[in-house]
Amino acid sequence: MSARQAAFPEGLDTTWDISPVFLTRVLRLSPRQKQVWRLVALCQSELQISDALSISCDTVRRHKKGLRITLDIHNSIKLTVAAIACGIVGPQDYDFVSRATRTSYVPT
Repeated sequence: MSARQAAFPEGLDTTWDISPVFLTRVLRLSPRQKQVWRLVALCQSELQISDALSISCDTVRRHKKGLRITLDIHNSIKLTVAAIACGIVGPQDYDFVSRATRTSYVPT
């Protein structure tokens, strides 16, 4: 099994060029850090993440700081792009179509 398969058993989007150095950084993440990373990539607030994972907001901040240090990525947008590239989140996780249909405005 390659490092890439070990890091992303659910499958990696092969259209992204991910360096082996970055892959080794991802392998060092704890399962909880990966959960936090996924929720950050889904644009969840610290409060929403803490509620979803039943942890304190301070713990969420600590995990986000650990992610940024371990992955050497220092803003949420780049964390999101990296999560998409690594298969942590995918298009199926973003519900744009159904969100757009929930609006109360109906054009005439």
